Amino acid sequence: MWNYYLHYLGAIKYFINPDKMMKKFYNQIHHFIYPSIKAHDKYFHLAKDADYKLIPNGIDRKLFIKELTQEKKQEILSKYDIKKNDKIIIFVGRINKEKNIYELIQNLKKLLIENKHCKLILIGKGKEEKNVKQFRKKYGLENQIILVGTIPWEEMYYYYKISDVFASLSKSEVYPMTIIEALTAGIPAILSNDIIYKDVIHQGKNGFLIDNDEDIYKYMKEIIENDEKLQTVKKYTEKTSIIHSSTSFVERIEEYYVQIIQNHKNPSKVY
Repeated sequence: MWNYYLHYLGAIKYFINPDKMMKKFYNQIHHFIYPSIKAHDKYFHLAKDADYKLIPNGIDRKLFIKELTQEKKQEILSKYDIKKNDKIIIFVGRINKEKNIYELIQNLKKLLIENKHCKLILIGKGKEEKNVKQFRKKYGLENQIILVGTIPWEEMYYYYKISDVFASLSKSEVYPMTIIEALTAGIPAILSNDIIYKDVIHQGKNGFLIDNDEDIYKYMKEIIENDEKLQTVKKYTEKTSIIHSSTSFVERIEEYYVQIIQNHKNPSKVY
């Protein structure tokens, strides 16, 4: 969503219109693949005569469903001084304004203060890191809000596997891969109520969609402090994650390409 990223342009943002700039390019494209209905609704008006297909992103499930050895798990926990019985909330993404990082830590503050066995790990880099450090120092949460920085993609599953819940209040997403990765790794997600998640999150079963940022405290507390419910939700999450496989994604892409080719060979035929 362009409007969430204009702040990167500085003063230039006041003199450009992204839609106007892109429209001349979009009008030259005949077929679009949108990863979500949100992307379609945002950009379809730029090329109304074009054909399109909605195909959500997929990932290679093999990397995220494999088990983490106890030795590796303990290595990661020890590295960040996390105890075995701690509950871990994870966020993965840029530590920047458009990801609503400050809103996330602000609305989880109460839970972190109440429950010293609750940890929030933030994976990524960005301009908001300084504010996060100041925030955790102000509220005495240096040991609970953990800035991991960037890590190699092939090691990401280590961090998903040690975590209990994925959390994000970002409203700038089109169809985030990190959510799919987390669900595939078997951890539920608590997210801002966005249309892109309607077919991904089954309310109360593999996570929660929240209408107000402050509600993350209530839902996170409910799932973090009830181990029986947490394990039930995790099991459901594992079962439903198969729809996000790269195999399914490739099959749908290939099917659409074949359809386009056939349509060009036989333009009178309607698909």
